[in-house]
Amino acid sequence: MTEIPQPPGLPYIGSLFEIDPKFTVKSLRRLGDIHGPIYDLRIVNISRIVVCNHELFDELCDENRFVKSVSGPLSQMRNLVHDSLFTAHPNEQNWGIAHRILAPAFGPVPIQEMFHGIYPINTLFQIEIVSLTKDAGIYDIASQLVLKWARHGSSKPINVQDDCTRFTLDAVTLCAMGVRLNSLYSEEKHPFVQAMDGFMRESNYRAQRPAFLTSLLWWSRKQYDRDISFIRKFAKDLIDIRRSNPTEDQDILNALIKGRDPKTGQQMSEESIIDNMVTFLIAGHETTSGGISFLLYHIVKNQEVWKKVQKEVNDVVGSGRITSKHLSKLRYITTCVRESLRLWPTIPVIAFKPTEKQFPTIIGQDKFAIMPRQTVIALLPAIHRDPDVWGDDAEEFRPERMTDENLSTLPRNAWKAFGNGARGCIGRPFAMTEMVLITALLAQNFDVDQYDPSYELDVDQIVTLRLRDFFLRAKLKPGLDSVQLANRLFNDQEPRKGPDAEAAVTPAVKDSLKPITVLYGSNTGTCESLALNFTHNASRYGFDATMLPLDSALEKLPTDRPVIILTASYEGQPAGNAVKFVSWLEKIKEPILSGVSFAVFGCGNSDWAATFHRIPKLIDRLLSEAGAKRLLDLGLVDVSSMSVQETFEDWSNNKLWPALRAKYDITELRPLPSELRVEFANHLRQTFKENEFIEASVIENRLLTAPGVKAKRHLELALPPNAEYKVGDYLHVLPVNPQVTVQRAMRYFHLAEGTYMKVTGGLSTALPTGTEIYVEEVLSRYVELCQPATQRNMERIAQSTPDLTEQESLRQITASGTSIQDKRLGVLDLLEHATSSTMSFADFLSMLTPLRARTYSISSSPLKNARSCSLSVSIVDNIEPNVAATRVLGISTHYISHLKPDQRILCSIRPSNPGFNFPDSPENTPMVMVCVGSGIAPFRGFLQERSCRAKQGQKLAPAFLFFGCKSPTDDRIYGSELDQLEEAGIVTVRYAYSGLPGREHVQDKLWDERETLIGMYKQGARFYLCGPVALRNSVLTVVKKIYMAAAEANGKDEGDEYEDWLGEMNRGRFAVDTFA
Repeated sequence: MTEIPQPPGLPYIGSLFEIDPKFTVKSLRRLGDIHGPIYDLRIVNISRIVVCNHELFDELCDENRFVKSVSGPLSQMRNLVHDSLFTAHPNEQNWGIAHRILAPAFGPVPIQEMFHGIYPINTLFQIEIVSLTKDAGIYDIASQLVLKWARHGSSKPINVQDDCTRFTLDAVTLCAMGVRLNSLYSEEKHPFVQAMDGFMRESNYRAQRPAFLTSLLWWSRKQYDRDISFIRKFAKDLIDIRRSNPTEDQDILNALIKGRDPKTGQQMSEESIIDNMVTFLIAGHETTSGGISFLLYHIVKNQEVWKKVQKEVNDVVGSGRITSKHLSKLRYITTCVRESLRLWPTIPVIAFKPTEKQFPTIIGQDKFAIMPRQTVIALLPAIHRDPDVWGDDAEEFRPERMTDENLSTLPRNAWKAFGNGARGCIGRPFAMTEMVLITALLAQNFDVDQYDPSYELDVDQIVTLRLRDFFLRAKLKPGLDSVQLANRLFNDQEPRKGPDAEAAVTPAVKDSLKPITVLYGSNTGTCESLALNFTHNASRYGFDATMLPLDSALEKLPTDRPVIILTASYEGQPAGNAVKFVSWLEKIKEPILSGVSFAVFGCGNSDWAATFHRIPKLIDRLLSEAGAKRLLDLGLVDVSSMSVQETFEDWSNNKLWPALRAKYDITELRPLPSELRVEFANHLRQTFKENEFIEASVIENRLLTAPGVKAKRHLELALPPNAEYKVGDYLHVLPVNPQVTVQRAMRYFHLAEGTYMKVTGGLSTALPTGTEIYVEEVLSRYVELCQPATQRNMERIAQSTPDLTEQESLRQITASGTSIQDKRLGVLDLLEHATSSTMSFADFLSMLTPLRARTYSISSSPLKNARSCSLSVSIVDNIEPNVAATRVLGISTHYISHLKPDQRILCSIRPSNPGFNFPDSPENTPMVMVCVGSGIAPFRGFLQERSCRAKQGQKLAPAFLFFGCKSPTDDRIYGSELDQLEEAGIVTVRYAYSGLPGREHVQDKLWDERETLIGMYKQGARFYLCGPVALRNSVLTVVKKIYMAAAEANGKDEGDEYEDWLGEMNRGRFAVDTFA
């Protein structure tokens, strides 16, 4: 046996003066360099063994020989959080209850939900309770930090540690507790952070000084007690707010308040709820904020690494919005995170004590004796730099050493940044998500370097490690400003269809489904969640699933159905609800399971390379050895990749279900009718009568015209079952203002993204009153942002403009006699022209009219498909040169042009104008239709109606279509469709191409065909015109010319009779529908 070296010391106080209380870790490493990989540090007659290399540390990680020791600063932290997850002594009952209740909330599936999360949000400190419905997750807070840096400017230093602390605090309170602290918007530290800093720093000092000295420092004791009281009251307030505003969200706070221990059935006591709430608030933000700061220091200091990070983000994400699915693909960033945590784990020590309580525990190849109840401190910054494991460059930041492949070759327990075994950090997935996401967002949008190139690492220790006085300079990438960045951050992704979205389904009866058993082993809830989703989907594939924990199948695996096992490996051990099952399998020596058919899918974490997937692989092997028949090869996923759900769906959809359906001869997808009912509400119903609008779903949205000409689009919509229309009817569409215009308004009034507003006051308004709502929501969906301003609007703006030159400039807009309406200038256009205007946002809103629905002729016939209708729309997007080259966007057409398949819109069906309807007797009534451009819409519906009737055997009178276009190749919309109808005898089409030599117009074609038109008139034809007012005027000019020529040919002078004749035609035979 070898005596453990001991640094020299003084009587009673021992080696106290060897330790720097402000940076203990540095002192411990220095003593390790002097005395070797293990030494006995004695301070005030208390012995602590310090371990500094991997070989000895590996033995400490054996949970059969050593357990966590709550000593030093952790012991002092019990003054605040007692027996919480972080500070409980081994075997304290409250730790087990809390761990079993809370661990599932930090599984990969809940973390993915926290990425964008949808929560009811509360705020503290004189901010009213409000609701949030979108992006209320890690991404939301990360976006706030990125936007803050963008607006900070590249010339000013950014205090990295301060902003990272604000980010992680806001993220953990929002995602875990549904509360916005908004500390990123404050110059001052949040009071909670100030109290926490004081408490942790003093706890660290108390752990290093004699108790009598602490008792003498009465002022320090008083502040310590004040900090504890504030922190606990803060947590209690959060709990009280949730109890006053209960939700059904599966977040940490609800787990604390409502959760029951699956083992004992107990709920957590009120004190334990507060203890663990505080633990999450502290551990959930302080450690991660330090981790991000160290990470940014290393990757920015090493600009080659930074360039690789930027390249990876560009390759994986591009310029689009980062989603949770991207994170698992950002492997180089993940290696950077691991490498940074290797060098600087923010919890720098793990304390152990032997499980043996009577005899010494021997470590180090039988060299060193650890006495019962003696604390052993594992110094991670030294262990993680052991050259025997990491090489001669162990002190250097080299991310490549932390790739998945390299990690798998490391010795066991070489990297322990998140603690050891059962007492490891359950919030690890949350922290990794934060670190990878914020790095990716910064790399995507900024060029970053150190503000002071000469800065050297300066570490601050307050129990945890963090950076001191580290400043960065962040400059937005070329071509990107803060508004464009905001659009990028909050631009919604297009919806994706699942792999079976196009598969036809048929109703199924439950009794015809084949049974299947789904068994799961899960501690954190990941495998249980996968099993639940799998069970819900089983009926679609012809199976009736029963879901049970693995231990419930002990000695009774069914043989009359397939058995699917989803299980995890926890450092090589089975989940708590799979221990008995695994033990039973290990004892089977005969092929007693020959009638069982099975498949196994396993979860594991590659950071524990030595035991990665041990349990699922063991179960798969033991079942096969016991005679069970494997349905397909083992499926595996690495939970550290953050793509658990995606990997499992790929395995089940593309491998398991096909194998099962082939084996059991199931040829159809047979879902049961869902018993789930979900109701949604739409804020727009506050503005419009509920029965006015229906929801239609976009089937198709395609461009009809060639590039370079005015765009026209075809929109196909699926109608709800209760919707009916007739050919020729209108569809009223309720649009959304263009995002570019909304952002212009936000920018003009200096309003940040995510700002709420509440309308109050006695005036009647179409805006929602008495409730908080996003400013963007109001500007997008409630008011007309693009409608031309009135002369009164212009005068009000001029009166609010102190600059006399700008006042005169505004009034000059109409001096030429051209109205504001003619120039299509809106209130916002005028305000942007009057940059000195002092008009308030409230006054601006008061000048805007309520958003109104736009009217479009339906361009289809219900005879072809009564469950869908189509629109043919000309897109308005012009430049107004008269005032600052203002871009004029048609609100509704811009909205329509950006609709995607499966997107829903609000609309209503309205009857067409009197007379503009399909003839009652089409067999006896010839039709003459005249249009230009998208004016073809109602006539396409008429022609579909005629075609369907012809196919049903009905005889039809002749029909002519006079159609004005630019050219046959640019905008002859529905050309091939019209060609087919003409070949079928449904219509005769005459085109007028105004863009070709000769510049023919519709009225020219009408004159050319005057004899045909006169003949059809005599047969009782009905005449229809759809197009702009100018077309109506031109056509009427030609009609009068034809009328007069016909009268002259008959030897009559009926010029005075024309107006009477036209009036008679307008009463039943000539229908006009004009648009602007």
